[in-house]
Amino acid sequence: MRYGRTYERGPMFGFGNPIPPGVRLLLVANAAAFVFFNLLLGTSWGANPAWLPLSSWGVLHGRVWQLVTYLFLHGSLAHFFFNMLYLFMFGGVVERTWGTRAFLRYYFITGIGAGIVWTLAHLGQPFPVPTVGASGAIYAMLLAFAMLFPNSRVLLFFILPVRAKYLVAVLIGLEIVYLGQADGVAHLIHLAGAAIGYFLIKGKIALGLRPLYDRYRRWRTRRRLSVIDYRELMKLDDENEDLPGGEGRRR
Repeated sequence: MRYGRTYERGPMFGFGNPIPPGVRLLLVANAAAFVFFNLLLGTSWGANPAWLPLSSWGVLHGRVWQLVTYLFLHGSLAHFFFNMLYLFMFGGVVERTWGTRAFLRYYFITGIGAGIVWTLAHLGQPFPVPTVGASGAIYAMLLAFAMLFPNSRVLLFFILPVRAKYLVAVLIGLEIVYLGQADGVAHLIHLAGAAIGYFLIKGKIALGLRPLYDRYRRWRTRRRLSVIDYRELMKLDDENEDLPGGEGRRR
């Protein structure tokens, strides 16, 4: 604090910090899948085995594991690189803030939830196009970073400093603008992941069910106390009316 103003201390992230275990696990798994399918087998994402990418037809026919496997597949080197870069730079901060278990829970709930939204939106298509990528969970993670550290400065293109809340707002705004465009990008998954992440954070569900249970216990306790207090007051009034001259009321 200086000159009567408070400054938010930004999170520590960058290439000099150790990678937390959750982010490291996701980076290794995504890198292994990309190397195996795109480099060793020489296939594109469309040529991957049909039971791995996410498709509404596959989920409806029992291939529910696609809601998880699609998160580890990427269509191109640029798609893979930028998703992993965001995961490395921002995911480590979120994991160090929440802890590994809460971070991984949040990552997979938002990623799977975004896949479910995308699947429901593409029901009934005669030739459903599969989709791949961790972008739904990545957008949810970016939103979490912006909500945790809204005034932290992020170097856009490694040059221009921008506050995290403005950067994420612009990214989500662009997804809304391009929603429905036939550009080969699943913008709906990005928006769905961010929306699910927002409600998880506001409800503190991603951090565990304990806060919700504690809130319910406090509500139930207040309700019981209000009933007890009301009954006690009624009982006290009845006793006071029986006292001569209203002596009980003056006590």
